[in-house]
Amino acid sequence: MSAHAPERLLTATLALLVLAGLLVIPVAAVDKYTQGSPEFTATVLGTNEFTTGQETTVKVLVKNTGLNLFKQLNQGTIPQQDLPNTAKFVTIGLGSESPDILIKSDPRYVGDIAGDGGTATASFTVKITADAKGKEYALPLFISYKVPVVTTQPSSESYQYVYTSENVTVPVTIRVKQGISLSVLNVTSDHIAAGSEGAILVRLQNEGSGSGKDAVLKISRDAQSPIVPIDTSIYIGNVEAGAVKEYRFKVSVSDDAGAQTYPVDLAIAYEDNEGSDMTTEKVTVGIPVLGKPEFSITSPTAGIPAGSTTTITVRYTNNGATTVYAAQAGITDHAPITVGNNVAYLGIMRPGESADAVFTVNVDKSAEPGEYTFDSRVRYRDASDTSIQSDTADIVITVSSSEGGIAGEPVMLVLIAAVVIVVVALLAYRYRKGMQ
Repeated sequence: MSAHAPERLLTATLALLVLAGLLVIPVAAVDKYTQGSPEFTATVLGTNEFTTGQETTVKVLVKNTGLNLFKQLNQGTIPQQDLPNTAKFVTIGLGSESPDILIKSDPRYVGDIAGDGGTATASFTVKITADAKGKEYALPLFISYKVPVVTTQPSSESYQYVYTSENVTVPVTIRVKQGISLSVLNVTSDHIAAGSEGAILVRLQNEGSGSGKDAVLKISRDAQSPIVPIDTSIYIGNVEAGAVKEYRFKVSVSDDAGAQTYPVDLAIAYEDNEGSDMTTEKVTVGIPVLGKPEFSITSPTAGIPAGSTTTITVRYTNNGATTVYAAQAGITDHAPITVGNNVAYLGIMRPGESADAVFTVNVDKSAEPGEYTFDSRVRYRDASDTSIQSDTADIVITVSSSEGGIAGEPVMLVLIAAVVIVVVALLAYRYRKGMQ
């Protein structure tokens, strides 16, 4: 026998003893709950007081207070996963039995809610109409769920569950106080164009049954709208229920705005009858914007010989949708052509109208024949007297070859003509003398 044989025998004996001990230890029994059911309560998280005309989010807390009533001892070998007071696969929906309260959200799935105080939350979009007269409204909260009604343990390693569907309705109370409900009846503008400023006239009505003191009309930019209010707030004083009033405010429009309708947001901040500071839900209105006036050159291309000075007439046409005032046309010259008076007055130009500008142009003798393009812009004032500069229009001037040499000098032309006359006269004299 080897020297290690006793140690191996001892190790094997200990292992057999441990295995035998495990086999004789009884499986621990667990208790089984056989009766119980979910019980629900519901409350509004946060404030449950809202104002007429308000659209808000109502967050509801649902609590399962159900208990397990009976427990059987030592009735299984593994714990129950689903207890009788557990609400499984829960869906929560908020309803309304009054036309004053509109629910805009579908039911929400919240999963399982355990008994003995388990909770779940769900949020719903609710509109309190301007016609709401009641002080309290009990909204039905519909709760759909499943519960285990039969629980068997077919083996020591599994449970078999059978579920049944249940539906309960619990009330959720909200409070409504009277306030201002802002409604926009009409919006007009002074033909505002891109890159300009203008006035907006809004006709507003308080559709709510409440009134407000020290009210302020707030005007704000809507997201990235190119319309930016210049007047951001207007004090309007007391606002009574049903009151209709008109207010004017100024806005500016960014230069890159296109010809379309853009949004602006309106709201009224006020103090209600209870002394609380309130603000109505914002109302988004559309403001029509015209495209920025565009000018085109509609006169024919001017032709000028090199080394000469002349006047050219350039016709500008207003292709925009708005009238421009005190318009002035300008040219940016460059060598070898210069403009003596590079600004010309055009005056008032209505949509589709044209006006002529006269410029004195100097063409250097070194100018190569060909076409030369010059930038021209029109600076004008809009209806609100804002100074605006148009985009660039091109003026093309064609330079022809110089009329230099003999033909290019007026004095030489006279001398040549005189010489020709003298020669013709001399020839005629000799001819007559020869005839004699």
